[in-house]
Amino acid sequence: MSNNISPQHRLDRLNQTGLVSIIVTMIMIIVISLIVLGFSEVTRRNQTETLDRQLSSQAYYAAETGVNDVIAKLKDPAAHFAPADATKCDQFTGDNSMTTGLVGNVSYTCALVTEAVPSIKLSVAPGISKTTVINMTDASDLVISWNAKGAGANTCVPSAGVGTFTPSGTYTDPTSGCPYALVRLDVYNGASPGDPDVMANGTESFYFQPTNNTGIPRVSFSPSAATPGLVIGAGCTPNTSATTGTCTVKLSGVPAGTSGTPPGTNSYARLTSVYWPADVTISGSTFSGSQALIDVTGKAQDVLKRIQVRVPLGGGGEVPTDAVQSTDGICKRFTTLGSGHNANDGNDTNIPAELCSAP
Repeated sequence: MSNNISPQHRLDRLNQTGLVSIIVTMIMIIVISLIVLGFSEVTRRNQTETLDRQLSSQAYYAAETGVNDVIAKLKDPAAHFAPADATKCDQFTGDNSMTTGLVGNVSYTCALVTEAVPSIKLSVAPGISKTTVINMTDASDLVISWNAKGAGANTCVPSAGVGTFTPSGTYTDPTSGCPYALVRLDVYNGASPGDPDVMANGTESFYFQPTNNTGIPRVSFSPSAATPGLVIGAGCTPNTSATTGTCTVKLSGVPAGTSGTPPGTNSYARLTSVYWPADVTISGSTFSGSQALIDVTGKAQDVLKRIQVRVPLGGGGEVPTDAVQSTDGICKRFTTLGSGHNANDGNDTNIPAELCSAP
């Protein structure tokens, strides 16, 4: 058999082979270009995210700087802020000559502060008490509430069992225990604390014990030496995986304060939690001189960060739950003021009347 392929036919086959090569080359160029563009987009996006994170951190720290500046102003006894400070961004910074510019394009652009807040919020851990001034604009009922901290459903005591306290291990059991803290509230009304007898007669203690009941109980503040402490069953909503339960109690009869800031005839509260930590909210009125609400916005180029913090006023803060704490041995002879007694009470002639003195 002879191969009878004409020269023209060979030329046509060569032309077709060259066209296929060009098409394959163009496809490869397009694919490689798309890959390069994809990597470029990923790189550009990573750079943008890194820059955004950096600017976000700078804006956050700028806002923290503003908060610290406001706190420094609050420590000045003569520094009390007008209501306009809570609504005008430049009112506080302008009136107090604060330097808002930091480095480059980083600054805090808005600093708001108010000493009249709609609620008092305190985080209380077992073993540490929190104190606050309760100076209300009117003698409304105080609403004391706190959320569940433990796991599991509401398995607290029924109302019939109020006053019976279970061991900590049973109470905090993750499956059969109570997920709410037991909150102790000590309320004192009068002039600035000083004389122990006056404080004892003007103080009433409440132990709010979580219960399965969802109704909100209402108890009256009426301090008396005959009722030094009351156990009240708090109404608690169910605690589920979808909804965090809340315990609530209403307290009536707490007088409104007679002055805008301490010291005056105000009410003072001490909160203590048992079993679980508790984030306690006291609401029901407008409170002055208890906490300052600080709201600051930081800016880094076009990125903004806004933070809000609360700081105690009027001497509020943490206090230990123990009367005496020591890391070493102490002399156990002591005395109390007011109608209290000294160490020997006059009944033991072997104990000298003097208190322990340094050698």
